[in-house]
Amino acid sequence: DYSGSQALKVLKEEGLKELEVKGKEYDPYTAEVIDMVEGEKANQVVDVLRRGYEMNGKVIRVAQVKVSRKLEI
Repeated sequence: DYSGSQALKVLKEEGLKELEVKGKEYDPYTAEVIDMVEGEKANQVVDVLRRGYEMNGKVIRVAQVKVSRKLEI
């Protein structure tokens, strides 16, 4: 984890924020689907494989995520 680095500290002071996507509905503007897993609800982000970031309200790197798809019975 690089949270102690000087560069990250400066970026955070300038407005860098991690995208909060886990547990939310999949949004293609903030996340890229890497894998899909079975779940009770469709299109829910169940795991973050790579963090995404925004700076001053603009996405600068999308998160890579696992998304649920509804179980077919």
